[in-house]
Amino acid sequence: MSLSEASPLSDSEALAPDIAECITGVVAAPTDAMAQFDLGFAYLKLSMFAHAIAPLRAACELKPQWVSAHINLSVALTESGDGYTGEVAARAALALDPANNLVYFCLGNALRRQGRPQEAVEMFIKHLELYPGDLMARCNLGLAWGDAGHDDRALSEFRTVLASNPRDFKALHGSGIALAQSGDLDGAIAMLERACDVDGTDISAWEYLGNYFAKRERLGEALLAFDRILALEPNSFYANYNKAAVLFKLGRPDLARPYSRFALEIAPNNELAKELAEALAE
Repeated sequence: MSLSEASPLSDSEALAPDIAECITGVVAAPTDAMAQFDLGFAYLKLSMFAHAIAPLRAACELKPQWVSAHINLSVALTESGDGYTGEVAARAALALDPANNLVYFCLGNALRRQGRPQEAVEMFIKHLELYPGDLMARCNLGLAWGDAGHDDRALSEFRTVLASNPRDFKALHGSGIALAQSGDLDGAIAMLERACDVDGTDISAWEYLGNYFAKRERLGEALLAFDRILALEPNSFYANYNKAAVLFKLGRPDLARPYSRFALEIAPNNELAKELAEALAE
């Protein structure tokens, strides 16, 4: 499973200042740890994770004992795709404050990003021991259980979240995948339909939903799901290829060919796209 893992974190009293003002502050006082932190945090609040790394790293170097700076640096690194250095930053925070629940949350995200789900599970459990009501952490625990192949445990965590918030997108999305992996396609479809109702702009949810509709031979509904993806991302190989494949299966090669051709233009070396184009040319 591959949903976004972490949200920007900060000291509870911190606010997200205007980025332009923060840049001015850093230019005026480049050795001010707070100015660097404020800039990094402002980037985090806008999900500009790669931009947040340099000022947050500077804040850590200027004030090495600042736990929150290390925590936020871990978030920026992990969300930018670098779970390895994200783990290093989180462990620096852990050495400073082993009782801080956010440290374990960040470690769980960094380890999961590295493809170490069982270790991530252990970190999320430690976080939840300190902060039992954190629904995001419980969702991430469910995702880590799913990554580790324990779909039953993943579903248990997602159900706990949905009992508190029936419209939690991550829990609905994760439940859909876990149910499909356990063989319950109808249950997976129901969960993913709910997820798409919560956030109709998430392409991943529509991809899974279209795939599961197709597997259940609900081809008209599969086409609608692929159309939703194409409305959001016209250059999606996944949606163009799968729409062509479903139309071909429905006996409409004339309608399938334009999508097949476009899919092949997007991914000219894809073997499945080549095979479908050849089948449609016959």
